[in-house]
Amino acid sequence: MEQIKLLLESLDNIYGWKIVEEIRTAEEVFFIKKKLDMNRSKEVHIFKVTLYVKFEEEGEVYLGQATAELAPFMEEDEMISILNDTKSAASFIKNKFYELPNQDKGESEITKNQFSTGELYEWIPKLTRAIYKADIHEDGAINSLEIFLNKSEKHIISSEGIDVQFSSYKVVIDLVAEWNGGKEPVELSTMLELGDINLDILEKEVASLIEETKERAYAKKTPNLSSTSVILTGKAVKEFLEYYQFKANAKAKYEGLSDYKIGEDIQGEVVTGEKLNIKMLPTLKGSSQSAPYDNDGILLKPVDLIKDGVLKTMLGTQQFASYIGIEPTGKLSNMVVGLGTISIDE
Repeated sequence: MEQIKLLLESLDNIYGWKIVEEIRTAEEVFFIKKKLDMNRSKEVHIFKVTLYVKFEEEGEVYLGQATAELAPFMEEDEMISILNDTKSAASFIKNKFYELPNQDKGESEITKNQFSTGELYEWIPKLTRAIYKADIHEDGAINSLEIFLNKSEKHIISSEGIDVQFSSYKVVIDLVAEWNGGKEPVELSTMLELGDINLDILEKEVASLIEETKERAYAKKTPNLSSTSVILTGKAVKEFLEYYQFKANAKAKYEGLSDYKIGEDIQGEVVTGEKLNIKMLPTLKGSSQSAPYDNDGILLKPVDLIKDGVLKTMLGTQQFASYIGIEPTGKLSNMVVGLGTISIDE
């Protein structure tokens, strides 16, 4: 890190720089049925270096940026060559000028993660047992399973004085279930992504997938209905509500993809259903998107995005927030939506 920093300070005609050092460790296992087919461990150490070049053209001021990856084994001459190429590339990128972020001295929000209480490899047998607990049927089973358990340690420093460090965890489970009863064999797949350990939820998700596979195997054709009520559940709800998150983003606003305005009713003057209440959080229990800082090193804080259908602010990185004249929130990914008034029974 110090060596790269010295090289950056020796470069001329750059407006600023950012280094993101990341150490990624991972445990990966692959099963066919219940038989372990392959397992492996890995550790990757990289430095992502972003250079910013300020330049003027036909009276317009731009801040170009470009990013390169450096590895710990590289010689100094090789790194200098890569950095010069990166600087050259940045000088062709015509981003509207904006001021780079600096260090926020506030307290970061850190949640305790169970994966941090032991070595990564120790969790693989526990995850595997929870997944195969639901594999108890004669006609149905887990056809294949892949588990990727990742830890990321990041250290971000910049020319503007940012210097932050944090760790995050993510487990990705790629699962295929099969059912051989019914009219013909059926296979269904799912991909689960968790930021913390919850073996009970994991077991229920797998049991639900196997049950859905069974139902597909015995399903009949949908009758010709003139109309029917529809209830969205699971991932469909998340995808539906992400529409509002996208529209309330400074980048979408700047690029003309959103007509939202702070202080306005985004659901219209007459709301026939529920008024939306959406918060964005840095950390959320179980989420793989939790982080105390974003990749610019901006300290992330909870944000009231929409309250009773009214847009309270917009989400934005330093770059796009400055373009539309609002305070940057940093890149927030965890969305919490308030409950409506209709009961479960209704």
